[in-house]
Parts: sequence; structure tokens; C-alpha cells
Amino acid sequence: GVRGLERQDGAEGAGAPVGLDERAHDVAGERGDVAVQHEHVAGRALERAARGAHRVSGAERPLLHRDLEAAEDDTARGVVLGSLGVLAAQRGEHAEARARFAEGLPLLRRGVDLWDLALLLLNSGLEEAQAASPMAGALLTEALRAWQQLRGRTYMALALAGLGEVAAGGGQPHRAGQLLGAAQALLPATQP
Repeated sequence: GVRGLERQDGAEGAGAPVGLDERAHDVAGERGDVAVQHEHVAGRALERAARGAHRVSGAERPLLHRDLEAAEDDTARGVVLGSLGVLAAQRGEHAEARARFAEGLPLLRRGVDLWDLALLLLNSGLEEAQAASPMAGALLTEALRAWQQLRGRTYMALALAGLGEVAAGGGQPHRAGQLLGAAQALLPATQP
């Protein structure tokens, strides 16, 4: 299935892409010249988490909670909540991930950082799709629109694939196939 992404952001940001049938191997560099209006407050904890994306230790969670308490604006708090959601999802704590994403979304919607909002919308939508939640389609559609604005092809592909899963779960196999085909077309060809 489709899984979420952690933030990718050049020098200080960190994240590990995971996703559509392991075809989205690397989205680094897709960030391009997108402007960000704040510093990423959880950089060090996320760098450690990214190095072991599939084996995150328990040490990152207290560091992120500390960062959450220290965050001085809504955007920073939203980013930390999204990071906590990603860590929870990686641990299989999907209800916790969904709660953290839901808590972070209103904070990022009030801000000016479209990148972080788009990433949180995508992660939230994918978690909601996994839970067969009726909110999944709206979140993934909003994520797709945001990634179109940011020209993030790999992220657009993940949003489309998530929408394909929603369609399949809703008994629309033809629509699911169209969406998954569109997602696949956005991804670079892989070597056999």
C-alpha cells in the first residue's frame, strides 16, 4: 500500500521517503527552491529518526515532545505534531498518528508554509485511507492540489495512489485503476 513521508529539506531537514510499492525511492531535491517561513524546530530529532526510519528508537519521541513545548508559533507546533504523527505511524500506532495529524492540520492551515501543510495533508490522508475513514478522500484531494502548486511530482503520485486506494475501498475498481495508473505515470521508470 501507500505510506506517508517525512519532511525532506536540504541541509537541516530530514526525512525518509517511503511509499508507493517502494518506487518513490528518493524525493530529495524535489523541494527545489520552495521558500519556508520558519526554521524546522525538530531538526536534530528528525535527523536521528530519518537515519533509522524503520527502526526509530524511543528517544526521538521525548525530544519531539520537548520541541512541541518550545515551539513558539502555530507553524512550528504543526510541524512537530506532524513529525510525532509520522513516528507514531512508523511504530504502528495509527490511532495516535491520526490524532497528531488532526491536531497539527489546523495550525498549519493558519500559516504560510504550503510545503509543511501539503506534507501533513498527504500523511494525514494516507493514514485516514488506511483506516478506511471517510475523511481520506478530501484530505488527499487537498494534498494533491497543494503538491500541484508546489510541483512535487512524487508527492502528487502518492496522493493519487492514496485516492486510488480510497476508490478501491469504496467499490470503484475502474476509478481506482485510473488513479493508480496516473500515479504510476508521474513516477520515474525503475530499472528491472
